[in-house]
Amino acid sequence: MQQNLSHYLHQFSHLRTDRTGGWTAATQGQAPHKPILLLSVLDLFAQGRITHNLVEITPELGELFATYWAKVLPDRRGNLALPFFHLRSSGFWHLLPQPGQEAALQATRQVDTLRQLGKLILGARLDDDLFQLLQTAETRNALRTTLIQTYFAPEVHSDLLTLGEINLQSFVYSQHLIEQARKQVK
Repeated sequence: MQQNLSHYLHQFSHLRTDRTGGWTAATQGQAPHKPILLLSVLDLFAQGRITHNLVEITPELGELFATYWAKVLPDRRGNLALPFFHLRSSGFWHLLPQPGQEAALQATRQVDTLRQLGKLILGARLDDDLFQLLQTAETRNALRTTLIQTYFAPEVHSDLLTLGEINLQSFVYSQHLIEQARKQVK
């Protein structure tokens, strides 16, 4: 597993990112879309929301992405469709086409909206080894740290780490409230 982790630490620290969009110092002059998407996916794994090797575009994923985005680039709008589609160039993120959309997905070079993406794909499958690594907090934290240190300025490192913890605590608390409400209904 350690050899696999080293491989994915390398992959996570060498994502292809846009460096021409006038990005800020907080993102070290590069587009933060892919790292923010991966941070959001790590949060979903930590919350136990991803139990099968399929990352779907859900409201929860969109909310996490927007929360991270607002922390780093509060004056710009993020677009989840961009990294979800373009992360396929990473080698570990495999888009699963909607039935009958295989050729259309293969021919598509750019996706601008979640609606357009939803017509083409069911979601993304991770490499099996990566999926297994994401089952443990220790490896998720190593991958999270790599993303934060590679793609974001030191001034925002602690904010991003704290945000991941807050996201998990909020999820656990909301699950507790739901459970309490269920007990009262019975």
